[in-house]
Amino acid sequence: MKKLIFSATSFLLIFEMVLAAGGTYSISPASGEFSVGQTIKTSVYVHSGGNAINAAEATINFPASYLRVASIARSGSIFSLWPVEPAFDNSKGLITFAGGNTTPFSGSQGEVLSVTFHVKQAGEGALNFSSARILLADGLGTNIFGGALGANWRFIPPILPSKPALAPLALPIKPAITSLTHPDQNSWYSNNNPKFIWELPKDVTAVKVLYDQFSDTQPILVYEPPIFERELGGVQDGVWYFHVQFRNARGWGKAGHYRVQIDTVPPESFIIQFPDGRETFESEPRIGFSTTDALCGVDRYEIKIDEGNFFNAQKLKQNKGFYVLPPQPTGEHQIIVKVFDRAGNSIEVSDLLIIKSRHWNYLRIAIAMAVILILFAFIIWNQTRRKIQHKVLEAEKQADKIFDDLSETFEKQFERLEELTLNRMLVDEERDLLRKIMKELEAAEKSLRKIIKDISDRNKK
Repeated sequence: MKKLIFSATSFLLIFEMVLAAGGTYSISPASGEFSVGQTIKTSVYVHSGGNAINAAEATINFPASYLRVASIARSGSIFSLWPVEPAFDNSKGLITFAGGNTTPFSGSQGEVLSVTFHVKQAGEGALNFSSARILLADGLGTNIFGGALGANWRFIPPILPSKPALAPLALPIKPAITSLTHPDQNSWYSNNNPKFIWELPKDVTAVKVLYDQFSDTQPILVYEPPIFERELGGVQDGVWYFHVQFRNARGWGKAGHYRVQIDTVPPESFIIQFPDGRETFESEPRIGFSTTDALCGVDRYEIKIDEGNFFNAQKLKQNKGFYVLPPQPTGEHQIIVKVFDRAGNSIEVSDLLIIKSRHWNYLRIAIAMAVILILFAFIIWNQTRRKIQHKVLEAEKQADKIFDDLSETFEKQFERLEELTLNRMLVDEERDLLRKIMKELEAAEKSLRKIIKDISDRNKK
């Protein structure tokens, strides 16, 4: 006995020396006896050994023939950054992770993650570490890993409930589980606090419950007297199953299972595309956008223009893969696009769109017409200086024809301008500019005809 006490004491002293010399890992509980069907809540700790650390990674080996991982949680971890997300492989018996933090940690027991195991069969098994590293917060990532304390567990056959003296005719019915917070098992929800309820038959004396990510797990947590509801808090994103089982005087009945799908993360960020340009003359400009959602997928896009209301993007007509906005007046417009995933999470982006006025187009047309009129006046004046009177008459006829053709061209141009105004109302500045152009063209035509008449009168003399 004294030798045993000495050995245990020596082991603890040696392990404490390792803790002081460098960083180490440990698993809690380090030992224990668990029955088949039971779940084991396990914590993985890192010990800095008096040093300041900011990163750690390791592989944990567990006996896959006796255990399977039901879930991994890192909500209480000292690390907030995960270059390698905690993951498990039940077929190979492996758990891997790599975590870090911007703030150094120094302490004797910092939780890295917690693991929930499910006991599969009777026997004995050990958990140990491999490929482990613990890095100093010295800017160099110095590895100070000095050792690890694993776990040794014993697994025993399940303890069967004692049979009652008087049994009912049949086992209890399979529980019918419902949820007011997550009523549709095929839908996704952003609420990660699901609540489940079920009706208790009169002969039920106890209830088992459990939740994990397996659809056929047999629950193990016993409530006696029986409960009829259970609320979970802070469930991680993913697909989960809640299990309920009834017991009456005859024994345990079949377990009921309820599926919940949780996604609390919004879709990925994105940008708004403007194929016609952020500054455009188009009164019905096109916009484009697209994004993804990693877990449950994108449900819909909604658009808001300035101070208007959001509307579904599917209501807009499309052109070459882009959405065509309804007619917009000249000026700046704030375009907001909001995307929802199937769980109701959303993210929105905005950008500025500028609709430019077309009055510069009208001004260019007017200038071009004025230049043409002046050019024709010069040609006619130059010709009348060198030709005889009958040539002047010929020029008058040609000028009349030119004016007729030019007038017809101008009418077609202004008909096109009128068509453009059907999509939007002209502003007062554009209406005044059109009136001014028409007056100046009429004045130019009168002046040109007077010049031709004066030339003709001089030649007659």
